Amino acid sequence: MSNSSIGASRSTPPPLNTSSQSASLDKAEGTAFTRKTSKPKGIKKMLVNLGSKLTTSSKHKSLSKYKISHSQPKPQVNLTRIHAQPGLEIWTDNPKSITVKPYQGPPINLKNLGKMGNVIVLPPGNWQINPNGKVTQFAFPFPSPLGQNPPGQIVQHFTGHPQAAAQPKPAAPVASAYKNHGLRTLINQSRVSERFHDVQGTSDKLKQKAASVIDAFQKGTSRHSQANANLKSQHLVQIASVLDQHKSEQAKFMPTTTAEIKAQAKSQIDSLEQGMQAIAEITHSGRAHYSKDNFKALQTLSREMDAERALLVQVMDDPKSFELGSKLSWGEATELKRLGYASNPDLADEFTTLTDADLVKPDEHFGAGKKHSVQKLTFAGETVNDPPREYLFKAEDARDTSRYERVVGKDKYLDKSRPRFAARNLAARKLQNTLDLKLLPDMKLTTHNGKMGLLMTEARGVQPFNHDTGKPEDIAYDSLEKPRVSANIQKNLTDAQWLDCLTGQQDRHSTNLFIDPDNGDVTLIDNDQAFYPGLREVNDPEPDHKVGNWPPPWPGKPELISRETFEKITTMDEDSLRRDLEPLLDKKEIDSTLFRLNDLKQHAKKLADEGKVVEDWLTWRSPETEGGKGGLRVADFLRSTGKPQSYFNALSEQAEQLHTRPDPQHTRSL
Repeated sequence: MSNSSIGASRSTPPPLNTSSQSASLDKAEGTAFTRKTSKPKGIKKMLVNLGSKLTTSSKHKSLSKYKISHSQPKPQVNLTRIHAQPGLEIWTDNPKSITVKPYQGPPINLKNLGKMGNVIVLPPGNWQINPNGKVTQFAFPFPSPLGQNPPGQIVQHFTGHPQAAAQPKPAAPVASAYKNHGLRTLINQSRVSERFHDVQGTSDKLKQKAASVIDAFQKGTSRHSQANANLKSQHLVQIASVLDQHKSEQAKFMPTTTAEIKAQAKSQIDSLEQGMQAIAEITHSGRAHYSKDNFKALQTLSREMDAERALLVQVMDDPKSFELGSKLSWGEATELKRLGYASNPDLADEFTTLTDADLVKPDEHFGAGKKHSVQKLTFAGETVNDPPREYLFKAEDARDTSRYERVVGKDKYLDKSRPRFAARNLAARKLQNTLDLKLLPDMKLTTHNGKMGLLMTEARGVQPFNHDTGKPEDIAYDSLEKPRVSANIQKNLTDAQWLDCLTGQQDRHSTNLFIDPDNGDVTLIDNDQAFYPGLREVNDPEPDHKVGNWPPPWPGKPELISRETFEKITTMDEDSLRRDLEPLLDKKEIDSTLFRLNDLKQHAKKLADEGKVVEDWLTWRSPETEGGKGGLRVADFLRSTGKPQSYFNALSEQAEQLHTRPDPQHTRSL
């Protein structure tokens, strides 16, 4: 899938709209965040002085019965007692502010206020009291410090002494990821695999929540004061703005100089840390005012911001990042880091020109395997007169959780912390091209909704086993009515064996292989489990070896080889192959591939010596042996070997089992 064939000229990438497992905010109304607000100087001074000494006014003689320790500060504010109702007294320094009448709104229980037995201490303000002894504020002369209920109240400690409530301290500042050298060093030594989940969706929900807070206040259905509602809305909008800004910055192309990269990275980190600080303030003083789900969502979002800034630090400090300049966006560069790829400029050539901006309809669910789901993406045509183009997208994994090492052995398996499955598919396609085969779908790297993965053409044909009918498909593996189709199937299945042996494919089975019944073309998909660093030889599979639900690994060395494949594989240059694979694979993975190549070269030469290089798959006949046997057609010769590694044997035998429902991954040949 060349750039010219897959899409139009690439412009600045669009915003990275993500769509999975969002950190959502539910619709439950909370109360407010906590922050310091400005107050008139006189009121501010009054609240500060509330922690001093009570006067000896006769109006307050009733307080003398409470035991006040001499070591405790005593208020110097004149408090007036008001008999609100039988058995209930209110103390305030502004008796004119108290209105005693039934209250119609949601009450605030007295246990949240300063109490001395049946005495309630209130600050200046206008209050309503219902007959049940519950009070709430309906007007207050200055903005309140959020997180207190009621704001600025005088609280009663267990000593029986009324004093001013302490203002909550702000949350500790978020440590700068690039100014804090210790943190910066730790980040560069770490493997960061977490990513944002649904940036666009989370931003939209935060804005909706912010609007609902104001709307609830205006309708009189909220517990918030106007100041509290405004502040909560502002916090939510602020966090959403951070997400919007980050999405916009991530869509821009990387600059071409180290200085510009550092400057842009620092700007993005600063913005993310503002969002983290806003969430830290909520966590510090507003946690009790959020539902469990809301608070968990904000904590998840903060963790994702933390991971995102760490990836930016790693890109910023990578000395090779400038080589990606003007080739990849910030979003693509950070995705490469998250997925464990090196900053190789040649890897940028593997990205398609198509972006989310070219999509003409929402993505559709296409299918799912054991570990991955696949979406169908529809892009605009190359010109306005061209029909839409459809491709399949499979997102990359940051870590391998398949436990497939149980099948092949831990000593041979790939690095589970950075499996780079997409790169293994691309490496398989490079080897296919070197062998001049056409067995793999066209594929390129792309980012969709912020996730990097493979963009592929859809495989043509059918899977040998139909899961809907429970029967194998009617495929002409060896048909007298369709001899040319049968010959093509036999050739292509044998070529597929050679390619899988060279890539070290360990997960080929009848559900990730397609055959076109009309022309015999074969397409191999799901080429993830290949290029293991410890797999240096091509061994025949063990038919009876199976771990859990995994089938035994395919393939083994083929019994035949086409003339074209023989010429290509025996003349393959190791240095050229290494250069082709270096952007995609590690050194040990490439070294093992070259060991397998040499093993297969020797096997190909052995087949040539035995007369098993096939010029024409329709007319070829097997050479005579010492026992006098020979003259067998391809299909008969392959059956006579009885080798389980033969793709033809396994699939054609499955097709003969129409009277039963065979296991599509575990036929007798397998």
